[in-house]
Amino acid sequence: MLDSKTLSTIILALLVALTWWLYYTTTPDIITPVSTQNTPDYYLENFTATAMDSTGHPKYRLSAKLMQHFPQDDNSKLTQPHLIVYNPEKPPWHIYAQTGWVSSDGELILLLGDTLIQRKGTDTIAPVTIMTKDLRIQPEDNYIETEEFIKILSNENQVTATGMQGFYRPFLQIQLLSNVRGYYVNPLP
Repeated sequence: MLDSKTLSTIILALLVALTWWLYYTTTPDIITPVSTQNTPDYYLENFTATAMDSTGHPKYRLSAKLMQHFPQDDNSKLTQPHLIVYNPEKPPWHIYAQTGWVSSDGELILLLGDTLIQRKGTDTIAPVTIMTKDLRIQPEDNYIETEEFIKILSNENQVTATGMQGFYRPFLQIQLLSNVRGYYVNPLP
């Protein structure tokens, strides 16, 4: 016959074993789902970032209504982006688009959908408005390009083309790629 102390120890051990067995047989396995989609890990509303030149002056400012960062490829998606490109001697260029995308290193900005580029005029510089789609920008190289239809307006002058490549700093210098048509109004002397 077992003494009461030994019997209590055996019963306690059986209860512990039964509790352990019940816990592991009734607890469902927790499976961490693996995301197969590129989902954002963070977002910013009313996002603004400014890049400075070597003299400490703003080179360009990128803002958007919404910026979403995707960790799978370390890129960012923009909603209603607005890029301002500064030039110390001329009015800034304002570029607006429906959506946008920024590479992980910031060296490539895609402004997608309808894209509007504007520069206000001064006493010596005519205003410029450019309408296009799907603009590719390399901000560190001051490079801009599109393969889409482009329309350039400056005062009464108008140029249309398909495709454009060029540089926007220190001054606008572009090459229109095909189907170039122009309308020029000679200013009165």
